[in-house]
Amino acid sequence: MELVADTSALGTPVVAGEEITYTYTVSNNGNVTLDGVAISPTLTDADGNVLTLTTGPDFGTATSGSAEGTLLPGEVATYTATYILEQSDIDAGGVSQTAEVDATDPTGAPSNAVSDDPNDATGSDDVTAVVLEGSPAAAASKGLVSLDKQFPTVYDAEYVVEVTNEGNVTLTGMGIVDDLTTFLSPAELNGTPTVTVSGLGAATANPNYDGVTDTQLISGLAELAPGETATVTIGLTFSVANGVPSEANSIFITASELPEPLEAEVEQALEDVDGDNAFDLEESSTEDRDGDGIVDARDYDPTGYFYCEEDGRILSGGDVTVSGPGGSQSGVGTNANITIVEDGSTGFYQWYVTSPGTYTMNVTYPSSGIASTNRLETAGAVSPSALVDVITGTTTTDPRVIGSGEFGATGELADFSEAANPSFYFTFDIQAGDPAVFNNNIPLRDCAINPADVGATKAADRSTVEKGGTVVYTLTFDNDGGIDRNDVNIVDTLPVGMLYLPESATVNGVQVEPSINGRRLTWTNQDLLSNGTTTIVLTARVSTAAELGDLTNRTVMIDPVTGQAISNEAKAVVRLEPEHVFDCSDVIGKVFDDRNGNGYQDKGETGLAGVRVVGVNGDLITTDQHGRFNVPCASLPEKIGSNFILKVDERSLPSGYRVTTENPRVVRVTPGKSAKINFGAGITDVVDVELSAGAFVSGTAEPVDALKAGVGSLVRQLEQKPSVLRLNYTRKGESRETARQRLDAVEKLIRSEWRKRGRFNLNIERTVKR
Repeated sequence: MELVADTSALGTPVVAGEEITYTYTVSNNGNVTLDGVAISPTLTDADGNVLTLTTGPDFGTATSGSAEGTLLPGEVATYTATYILEQSDIDAGGVSQTAEVDATDPTGAPSNAVSDDPNDATGSDDVTAVVLEGSPAAAASKGLVSLDKQFPTVYDAEYVVEVTNEGNVTLTGMGIVDDLTTFLSPAELNGTPTVTVSGLGAATANPNYDGVTDTQLISGLAELAPGETATVTIGLTFSVANGVPSEANSIFITASELPEPLEAEVEQALEDVDGDNAFDLEESSTEDRDGDGIVDARDYDPTGYFYCEEDGRILSGGDVTVSGPGGSQSGVGTNANITIVEDGSTGFYQWYVTSPGTYTMNVTYPSSGIASTNRLETAGAVSPSALVDVITGTTTTDPRVIGSGEFGATGELADFSEAANPSFYFTFDIQAGDPAVFNNNIPLRDCAINPADVGATKAADRSTVEKGGTVVYTLTFDNDGGIDRNDVNIVDTLPVGMLYLPESATVNGVQVEPSINGRRLTWTNQDLLSNGTTTIVLTARVSTAAELGDLTNRTVMIDPVTGQAISNEAKAVVRLEPEHVFDCSDVIGKVFDDRNGNGYQDKGETGLAGVRVVGVNGDLITTDQHGRFNVPCASLPEKIGSNFILKVDERSLPSGYRVTTENPRVVRVTPGKSAKINFGAGITDVVDVELSAGAFVSGTAEPVDALKAGVGSLVRQLEQKPSVLRLNYTRKGESRETARQRLDAVEKLIRSEWRKRGRFNLNIERTVKR
């Protein structure tokens, strides 16, 4: 027996889920017939672990046409099997298979053989081995995701290391080294860093990691499957009192499968390009960062964000104009000692002046919201030196931070609460020596995309309904947030086929009619106070246009300014049940003893009891003692009607009976009307006609002349009495398709003759044998 592995479906490199196809070629090299031929395969991976074939071995063909399990002398049979690779197979480096074929000769003596790989010329009975080449590869990155100033010189930072297995073998024995001392110097690490690990199998954070004496981030058995990405998050606190970090940070990843450590360098995120021992995000009292001739501490730069007070998003599309003693400046540019660096169009604004005086911002709010009515501007001119820093709570810091900053690069404030953004100002009395002002944030309302503070629920007073019935819906909105919702719209969308019942709606117990646009009901200018509840009750009627099944009513609260939903969508479902008289179609019928075989129930032809009739949906119907059956509400047809099918299970007919009518039967059913389906069955003689290749022109399906002449005589005999004609074709080397075509030709010839003289339905059965 030869065993060949087809690896053409494997990719480069090979990956789990790909398929190997095995072909077994079994030859009878003796002079006697072998029976009970069976193949016993043994499949293992390169580590010796026993595997199981995905399919097979399955018998394919035999050169002499023998059935599965039999081999004539000199005959060759082919079997196939498949195996879908798992990751462990690739990790092991390959799979191997050997197989044994067993059979018995006519005396009952056993015969067996072990498979051989014909592609291996080293000897017989070779194992069929497939080598699965491993291709280890990985990619790594480290990035700064957040940097928060806790005190003037103390920062919290969070880095994320991502390692991706880009090869086709599992990486094991992994390690990740991160030396923080070299990275931070001359800045100093405060306390012990925190480490969290995800995606590295059983590995956890190294409890002894301090970034100085122990720089290994992970502990335990670390492994990473192909295509998977692991994440290590590092949180640290450091001081820049002695200077900012001077070097880029590098991490090193090792694994047993990698030929050398993998290095990933972090771009320097904590930069001091101007060398003033402060991050570039800050202002210095000794350096002129922007080269405008004024030291940074005196370069009066109020900065801030347009933000949504409901969800903290930074809103683009605003605009800032600044006016002062010498004139005004609109948009990015310089005029009258005023320079606008960022005009608010991106959500961030920045401006500075080069001369003392009182300066006023005139803002255009982003179109995605309106000016807050809950967090108001502090009126009057404010001196930057008098502002309280929200981080330190003092009036001595420079710059002076009076609100929350953006969290990383998320487009959201780190803290959008009123406590973190207590005040904002439009007018400043700026004098030489005043601190820079950071995060003078301007709040907007009615701008949330998916606010979660308004919860909507909906309930119906019943679960099922019929056409013409009514349903009472109760809509409830709970405001769990800290903001009043004023002048909002409540929109209710009725299901198709349901109509609002006029004057049935109440809002908090008071009758309020909605505006109606088709199925859409809207209650406008509704107020929902903080921690308050609004309840709407309405009644809807089910019209004749409603479709059977689930009817879903939906409701939501909408901000009319932005058009955005400010609540979840609440749903209530009722089910429209069918009405038996008007929606259903009943089916009745009978299975009768068709004694004369004419397909119709004539006088004296009784019903057949206990016969099964089957529907396409699996329904089984059994006839009563008179052969009758009844299927109530057999179908819910379309208004224009639908087809309905039933079939007699011929196995349930009395012995010797065969169906004499159409089987299956198809009728057209319409709502509210019944239909009848009758089946006939009778005892008939069976006339066998034996056919073989000699009855046909060689190599074709054309009957020979003698067969054509004999058909006429056959039909004359068949018309004497109802009977079943059974055509039996014996194959002797022809294909099954050839046999089918020849039977088709004979049946066509017989039916052509039968149409000329037949008086009843002629049932023809066909078999192919060898």
